[in-house]
Amino acid sequence: MSRTLFRLLFILLPCLITLTLILFGINHISAQNDKNDNSILIKILIDQAIQSFQNNKSADSISHLHAAYDELVIFAKINDRNIVNARALGSTIISTLNSLSEENKSHYASATNNNNNNIIIADFNALEDQVGRDLLHLLSIPNSNLNNAILPVIPTETFLIYHNDRYGASVQYPSNWSIRIENDSNLQQHKPDHFKSKVIASFYVPRLSSGLPIFYIGTNSNLSKRIDHSPITLKNYLDLAVKSKNLTNFPNLKIISSSLGNINNKKILSGSLAYKLVWTYVNPIYGLRKVMEFGTLIGKDAGYFIDYSASIERFNDYLPLVQKMKDTFVS
Repeated sequence: MSRTLFRLLFILLPCLITLTLILFGINHISAQNDKNDNSILIKILIDQAIQSFQNNKSADSISHLHAAYDELVIFAKINDRNIVNARALGSTIISTLNSLSEENKSHYASATNNNNNNIIIADFNALEDQVGRDLLHLLSIPNSNLNNAILPVIPTETFLIYHNDRYGASVQYPSNWSIRIENDSNLQQHKPDHFKSKVIASFYVPRLSSGLPIFYIGTNSNLSKRIDHSPITLKNYLDLAVKSKNLTNFPNLKIISSSLGNINNKKILSGSLAYKLVWTYVNPIYGLRKVMEFGTLIGKDAGYFIDYSASIERFNDYLPLVQKMKDTFVS
């Protein structure tokens, strides 16, 4: 199957999945009750609104948010266990809708538009965080194996598809993980810094009790300006990645391993040979973190990377999910 056909499938699948979930009510979960169906549909619609916004489809984003709000109203009527959380989520949806409306009005005023984009991004990130922390928790069950931590009832094998038109990047992610989007330089302190790279999106579980697993996808451009010679090799890209870690001053940085892919060792990313880099550092807020990174070259002057980060105690717990996410990444 050709690379073009793969990309086409990844573009069409999110629409097909969303339509299927809407029409059939997510059959494999619907046995719980209508409360589950509404909350999962709200999550899917908000995720689709974020992707539409990133893909410069504000009208579609607004439509998804209106639909999410309508589903939230239904959810609040049939779920009286925590109406406060539903109201708070509804307020954030309205705030995001207002920001999107202002973005449409100021489309031709670039400075105003850029400032408003920052507000929209902040609103969307707050919205996803609320869905992950509050809404899905209304439908959760205790798990005695994790010291009575609360985990969503959505099966972890349920994956959704994220696609970014601008960067031509797609990845499947667990449906109970939240999405976070960034500005080009808006990287938080606990996030790996890729020598001023673009983090396209990140996916995470917004609970410290779960080890705060985070999966990033991103891109590097103009690599030739950072490397003295051309053409750029995978080894050059790896060396640049290691150098950036040392320059970023990660507290207590320790490189555990670095290696290059070849035809025998399955270090592949998006169908191409990739480097693998593993390191640890101490985050001032979240403690000791372990990070695994894969990077691959695209064309003559660009590269893509994925990173998985989690507390060192919970790092191995998510590796099967992360491996699937890595395997489904297409650029």
